[in-house]
Amino acid sequence: MVTVDVKHSKRWNSSVKKICVGELDTSAVSYYLKRHSFVKTSLIEKFKFAVKSQNKELFNYNVATVLGLGFGLTPSGDDFLVGFLSASHFFSELQPFNFFLKNIKIDYTKTNFISAEYLRYAVVGRISEVIANTVISVSEKKSDASFWLTNLVNIGATSGYDTLLGILTAMEIYNACKSC
Repeated sequence: MVTVDVKHSKRWNSSVKKICVGELDTSAVSYYLKRHSFVKTSLIEKFKFAVKSQNKELFNYNVATVLGLGFGLTPSGDDFLVGFLSASHFFSELQPFNFFLKNIKIDYTKTNFISAEYLRYAVVGRISEVIANTVISVSEKKSDASFWLTNLVNIGATSGYDTLLGILTAMEIYNACKSC
């Protein structure tokens, strides 16, 4: 039996800074990721439509469809949602993202404990350093973007790639809705 003493630990609280994505073309990378993920293009398109149209019922239906999809310690669908949720906190000044964050309904019993915890943290904006720095560096086209992308995609067998797909999907919606 292993005992972990956490009485002197501190709760990490990240303040999510808003960023503005310029004319960032995510289509090539996103195309590749969509072809190699359990989260298929048709499902991503339905997900994007639900967010852009702010259709709460369709949106939560699509979240339920993605939840638990795939295999592994954290299923692909859950990783996609973590990436999308995390990026949404950076883009929440736009109504579709604000809507998404206020209306998301996740049945945490439909996935495993580890994924459920990652999702709970992402819902409230507690974002890992790797995900946050990936969103910021890619969005702002910083010189360290390659470093953070590499660190992200090296997480798990497919988790990093599926998380990146969620982030890029959020960026695609952001770019499409900037004038909303």
